[in-house]
Amino acid sequence: MNTEREKSEQRTQLTYQQRIEWKEQLAFETVNRSALSTKHEQERTRLNQEEINFHQREALVRQHLDELKALKHQDRELRMDILKRHTSEHLALNQRLK
Repeated sequence: MNTEREKSEQRTQLTYQQRIEWKEQLAFETVNRSALSTKHEQERTRLNQEEINFHQREALVRQHLDELKALKHQDRELRMDILKRHTSEHLALNQRLK
């Protein structure tokens, strides 16, 4: 049977592992957003060097907004999956430690 100290240590270990996962997710999101920002900046620079009409510029702006929206949606979905899994892990641990 687990003592209260052992139970506390198991909960602390789980929380520690989950914090590491959140930090990794944040780093992943930061790298992806930075890469997208760099890509957009390069495209804007290229367009500023070329003669383009307003329709091309508008299309590029729409594309950039759509890409950013898709990335935000993907990040939100990943965070929700992590949160659901962590909640399940905590519930399972609490059931096991009863």
